[in-house]
Amino acid sequence: MKSVKKRLWIDPLTQPESLDHSLEQAEQFEQEVKTWLAEVPRAFRLDADIDGTNSSRYHVSSTLQAQRCELAIVANRIILKIFLPFLKTCSRDGSDVMTPRRVVSSIIDAGHAVIHGVRISHTIWRQTRPSAFAFYSFGRTLFDAVVMSASSVIVHPTGISSGVAIADLDTGLDLMKDTRTAFAR
Repeated sequence: MKSVKKRLWIDPLTQPESLDHSLEQAEQFEQEVKTWLAEVPRAFRLDADIDGTNSSRYHVSSTLQAQRCELAIVANRIILKIFLPFLKTCSRDGSDVMTPRRVVSSIIDAGHAVIHGVRISHTIWRQTRPSAFAFYSFGRTLFDAVVMSASSVIVHPTGISSGVAIADLDTGLDLMKDTRTAFAR
């Protein structure tokens, strides 16, 4: 991750003519994050098939499951932050720039992973304590992922991933209705 911070990043908001170059950089950053997640030991990888009601086919402690969620959430928040400028570029007044489908797909995938991790964390800690993380606000993280997923669906409503994003929006809204979610900082 440190190597990502050291690279020159050209903001597509300030220099729209560099949008293609910036998009290539963003995709490279995304790939580095995904590679890092793939290299995490198997014990710390979040299983996309679990729903939070059971830890997996084999018993996994709540603490380990929460750590898995935490790693997935943090990594995918980075991906969301990488692609945020591309959504902003296309949502400005008078902008004729169309958000590329690959950006929308990356945002929906990362948003899905964040919302999935938040949902599982919320299920794990619901009865004992509100989720509290060291590096970010739980409620704000959920809100950001929901807003970016909604923006992606608005930009490309007929995209292949739109159905997944809409389901994630329902899940995210249900989680935000829980009053403990907002106060978990």
